[in-house]
Amino acid sequence: MKCPVCSAEVAENALFCQQCGAKLPTHYAPASGGAAPAEPPIAPQPTTASTQFRDRLAAGGVTDPHDLHHVLWEGRYSIKAMAGVWVMLLLLTVGAAIVHAIWIHYGWLGWAIFAGTACVVWFYAFSIYLGRHWSVRYQLTTQRFFHETGVFRHTSDRIEVIAMDDITVTQGPLDRLFGTGQIRILSGDHATPDFHIVGIDHVKQVAEIIDEARRAERNRRGVRVESI
Repeated sequence: MKCPVCSAEVAENALFCQQCGAKLPTHYAPASGGAAPAEPPIAPQPTTASTQFRDRLAAGGVTDPHDLHHVLWEGRYSIKAMAGVWVMLLLLTVGAAIVHAIWIHYGWLGWAIFAGTACVVWFYAFSIYLGRHWSVRYQLTTQRFFHETGVFRHTSDRIEVIAMDDITVTQGPLDRLFGTGQIRILSGDHATPDFHIVGIDHVKQVAEIIDEARRAERNRRGVRVESI
C-alpha cells in the first residue's frame, strides 16, 4: 500500500512510513481495488417492550409520536387470568366422576344428573369470565389511559399518562406461570388516584409499555421522571 502523505510504498502491516515517518492509519484500505476489511458482526440484542416502544415511535409509519389518538396498547380481561378456577373445576369434576363411578351406583340416571350438574357449574364459571371480558376494556395512547366498564351501559374514564406516579405489577404463582397478573397505577388523577388493571395477559410487557409512555410524555413536557 502507499503512504497517504508522501505516496511511498510501505508494508501492509507497517505502523509508520519508513520514508517520511508519518503514522499510517490502522484500517487503511488498499488503493488497488482491494476489499476493505469487513466490520465485525454485531451480536443481536434482546428485544424488550421498551425497545419495541421506541422502534414504533421511530418507525416511518408514525408521523407524530405524540398524537393523542395514536394507540399503543388495547386489552381486556384474559381467559388465562382465571387459570386457578379452571384447574380447580377440572380437579373437582374428575374427582366427582371417580367417586360417582366407585361408590355411587344410580345407573344412567345418576350419570345424567352428574353430567348436568357439571355442565351448570362450568357454564356458570364461563359466564363469569365472559362478564369480566366484555364489561372491561382498556386502551393506552401516547397521552392518556382509557378504561371503560359496562356491557349495555358504558362508563368511561381516563387517566393522563403524565399524571401517573407509580406502576406496580402483582402476580401469584399461577399468574407467573401463565404470564397474567394485575397492574396498579397510582396517579395524581382526582377521580381514580389508585387504579387496578386486572386479568391482563403479558402483564410485565404491558406495564413496561405504560411506563415507557409515561417517561416519553414527561420528557416531552420537560417533567422529571422519578424511578419506580
